[in-house]
Amino acid sequence: MPEDSLGHDPCRFVISSNGAGRMSMMLGAGCLLLAAAAVAGAGFAYLQLWPVGLWVSATFIVLATAIVLVGIRGNGRQVISIDSDVVVVETGQRQKHRDIFSRSWVRLEWHHFNSRHYASRLYLRSRDHLVEIGSCLTPSERRSLAHQLEVALPVISA
Repeated sequence: MPEDSLGHDPCRFVISSNGAGRMSMMLGAGCLLLAAAAVAGAGFAYLQLWPVGLWVSATFIVLATAIVLVGIRGNGRQVISIDSDVVVVETGQRQKHRDIFSRSWVRLEWHHFNSRHYASRLYLRSRDHLVEIGSCLTPSERRSLAHQLEVALPVISA
């Protein structure tokens, strides 16, 4: 995951989803469903079953909207840059939200839940500021990221 070796500053981690649904595929599926909605609506209107046609068209439109929104939501990424004095967490693909931490204050927190229905969560904390990292990762990938971050962020004593 890190682009540079862990022993040298700066260190950079790029976290992104596995790309199971690319945005172009999601948009294509959404357009296909919208075309199917138009054809179904026109077909049912021709058969003078317009209430059924409206319902089928509305269902296809809602499904197309959901597919496109899932494609947009799953296309994000996080970049964690560790420099000699700051840790920067950038979240987002195009419009990035940037959180800047002082390296001497940043700590890695791992929240485990005692239920198999809830995934553990990994956070970077600096005083009262908390940012979740690696939310798109599986538990084993999150454990690996936590280990690499612990190596890259050693406790600094003054």
